[in-house]
Amino acid sequence: MDGAVARLDFGPTAADGGDVINGGEGDDIIHGGAGDDRLNGGATGNDRLYGEQGNDRLDGGGSGSDRLSGGYGNDWIRGGSGGDKLWGDAGADVLRGGGGGDRLSGGPGHDVLLGGPGTDLLSGGSGRDTFVFEPTSQRDTIRDFQDDYDTIRLAEAFGFATPAEALAFAEQRGADVVFTFPGGQELTILDTTAAALSDDLIV
Repeated sequence: MDGAVARLDFGPTAADGGDVINGGEGDDIIHGGAGDDRLNGGATGNDRLYGEQGNDRLDGGGSGSDRLSGGYGNDWIRGGSGGDKLWGDAGADVLRGGGGGDRLSGGPGHDVLLGGPGTDLLSGGSGRDTFVFEPTSQRDTIRDFQDDYDTIRLAEAFGFATPAEALAFAEQRGADVVFTFPGGQELTILDTTAAALSDDLIV
């Protein structure tokens, strides 16, 4: 099912099944319904995409401030270049922020969160989550890291051979740990210690 809406109070709702719905240039509201759906926001506009049931793929698209909610199922969710908010909700979800200052919330389930370029705020939720930090990331903050449960993965492109090499770039600032990498990227993990992170880092 294909459709496009712009500047509507209520956008389309897909029929049950694997649907593809593409937004237009305005502020779109799109509901996936049941099934494994693919929802795409337009290149502009502040879009709201709701995957609902099924293993959905949500792409916020362009420069707007988008709101993307996966719903039930194992969803793949990506923001655009604006300041977006992404919710994985129930299921094992993958959330990628894209450009801009984004807020990512995994929800229940074992989620993977990638902030992307920009100043991002990441919350994994109650599952066993993986937070990925890449050289293209700029300034990310992890709010709810669970010691000995969640994992922080530093991309191979950083070139660290061991977690100890990465921890050399970390310092304790009050209750938080802040990594400052050679390229100027900064990763903050709230309410933890560098010692606690030593067995939670993957390089």
